[in-house]
Amino acid sequence: MIVSIDIRALQHLAEISVIFDFSRDPLICMTSKNGVGKTSIIKALALLKDTAIISKTSSAFSINENTQIDVKINEDVYMFRFKDGDLDTNNVLRDEAFLNVELPIPYGKRFSDFPSLGSIDMTLREKYLRGDYEDAHELIAFLNSVYKDVHKFQNLKLVNIKGVNYYFLPLENNRYIREDYFSSGEFFVISIFKMITSSSRLIIIDEIDVSLDSSAQVSLMNAISNICIERNIKILFTTHSLAIIKTIYEYGTPIIYLKSENGAVSHNLVSYSFIQLEMFGFQGYDKFILTEDVTLESYINLKLSTMATNNRVKVIYIGGCGNVIDLMKRNAATGFICSSKDAIAVLDGDAQAKYGRRADVIISPYDDIEDEIFRKYKEENALYNLPDVAPENAKSKAYWKKLQENRKAHNLTRKDIFTILEHGFEAKVSAFYQAIHSFINR
Repeated sequence: MIVSIDIRALQHLAEISVIFDFSRDPLICMTSKNGVGKTSIIKALALLKDTAIISKTSSAFSINENTQIDVKINEDVYMFRFKDGDLDTNNVLRDEAFLNVELPIPYGKRFSDFPSLGSIDMTLREKYLRGDYEDAHELIAFLNSVYKDVHKFQNLKLVNIKGVNYYFLPLENNRYIREDYFSSGEFFVISIFKMITSSSRLIIIDEIDVSLDSSAQVSLMNAISNICIERNIKILFTTHSLAIIKTIYEYGTPIIYLKSENGAVSHNLVSYSFIQLEMFGFQGYDKFILTEDVTLESYINLKLSTMATNNRVKVIYIGGCGNVIDLMKRNAATGFICSSKDAIAVLDGDAQAKYGRRADVIISPYDDIEDEIFRKYKEENALYNLPDVAPENAKSKAYWKKLQENRKAHNLTRKDIFTILEHGFEAKVSAFYQAIHSFINR
């Protein structure tokens, strides 16, 4: 199966042309930096199911009289053109079961189904009490392959309501747990299972790794790959997960990378190493410091600028304390970024109780940098003379943002601000400096 998409004048994108050739592999991964066009491609494919999908899920200014979208599946061409403020077509995908498209947050079925499952609860309860259900053997096997937990899902049951399968775990005294009361990751895995075991032959999934830890992400790809082969289905998915990209690259799964230049989007088949360099800048470094936000990254880089070392050091903010630790654990297990001895996590001081005893974690002197600067501004500004750059009711994050935007107007450098930050924390800063220095030179 060969699928091609040509897009002209959609949102901020001047031109996209991309081809997905499933003759090599039933799975294809599409990735890029944000805003390049992945979701636009997904929505273009979703037009085959709903010609109003773009107007439903995008800005009113996303399409205009110059917008053109052509989707080709093997020899069948579907053309969408601007008409009466929306996109229209004379072509119809007659086999409605052929294609299943899962859109991103908040439009995908994974997200819309979650709040709606309560509406079938009464029918589910009636069927449960009558014994009108069966063992969910296929889903149990799938979940066990993803989570490696043979006990939690062993008694999972399936009930069919108006032609749709729903899942639950029976409890004592005629109680049960519906699928939407599982963890968000487990619920999304069940949703993916429903998609790939449907009658559809081409399945599109945007952001396949939503709510999954790195270990589950890797196991999910193994499980999906097996089902693709067994059921002869094709799956195109998007992700930013390095754990997934490394895993599928080792399998030989094609990785399509999108790149935009002046609104024109090109696509290339790339390697895992290319993704490391292009999207994350990992290539060519000896030491890696992973941290939770861009502010802490900036502070660490300032400290590094005063340290002598023969090693090349890269600081990368990941986003969220838990995400940093998950990435550290995955790297320790597989080395997909570097040797575990060459990576360290730097976390805010408020993570001390939970992660402070880990050998691969250094704790910042401050619970939160923005909060500490804001506290000094509110409580000790006679000493520091920080400028009034935000409304009186602004919170610390808003004040920090405005401070960065206006610092040149107030003749402040980042170093000046961080020097103010360090006042009162001299002993902790010294220990922090030594810990970083020891890591980059060991």
